[in-house]
Amino acid sequence: MITPIREPLVEGLFYPQETEELRGMILQLLTQSTREGTETGPEATPGHPPLGLVVPNGSYYHCGSVMARGYAALSSLSPPLSVAQYSRIIILAGAPHSEAHSARSGAFLSTSGAFRTPMGTNPVDTRFQETLVSLSGLIQFNETAHLEEHGIELQLPFIHYTFGEIPVVPILLSGFTANHVKSLASALMLSLEDSPGRSLIIVSSNMSGPGDLESTQKTAELVVTAIKSRLWNSLLVPSGQSSESFLPPAGIGGLAALSLLYRDSDHQLLARGSSLSVDGNPEVVVEYACLVVV
Repeated sequence: MITPIREPLVEGLFYPQETEELRGMILQLLTQSTREGTETGPEATPGHPPLGLVVPNGSYYHCGSVMARGYAALSSLSPPLSVAQYSRIIILAGAPHSEAHSARSGAFLSTSGAFRTPMGTNPVDTRFQETLVSLSGLIQFNETAHLEEHGIELQLPFIHYTFGEIPVVPILLSGFTANHVKSLASALMLSLEDSPGRSLIIVSSNMSGPGDLESTQKTAELVVTAIKSRLWNSLLVPSGQSSESFLPPAGIGGLAALSLLYRDSDHQLLARGSSLSVDGNPEVVVEYACLVVV
């Protein structure tokens, strides 16, 4: 049986379409991140590589340097990380278009057999996906929800450059409540029990939705603080914040699930950034950050 390949949606828009140009851009971003990084790299316990990364999901031209900080950290660990330590990468991203295509909110898996980028293709770990579906009614297959998303796609060139053709588990999240977060975290925990430390979870999310400078900075500070402190519930309902002043990122459910799943692990901030530093527009600002879970 021939399984469909998910074609890229934003190549040539959010990142270069030509393979060599894209490869050169990623190499430059990783090299620059390693050279200019002022933060001490995360310390990995021998035999236990990082459990998760939080990286932006915007254009490489806007936040590529912040994205690169996370992937560069994987190659600058002490002790050094072997990419062979991972058997799959789970990608959690917000699904801003899913509510228009789905009867209910939830976690949406792709029915595609692989995801293509100019760097190459990465197969989908279909067996792991089937395990997740069997563990939670929240998790369902919905290819339509994936048709207009780019949060997962933007991570794939970095993933392919760093890990080659490693299997991926692409999950889009929408309409998340505290119960949704608990259900997803429980399903992931049970699925990972047989091979602890063998899966890297990447949350593709900005630190705020688009808005004015003051509102986005307040939101980003709340979100980053909550992640670092592993206060997953406060990511969903920030104390004292009104809906007008809090601009949650689309990936808020993934951030909360990662914080709950690894609440006993260290969540380290590696880098911060803002679209303002690139386009100079204070009226429409998006805040970025990169964190690693070790």
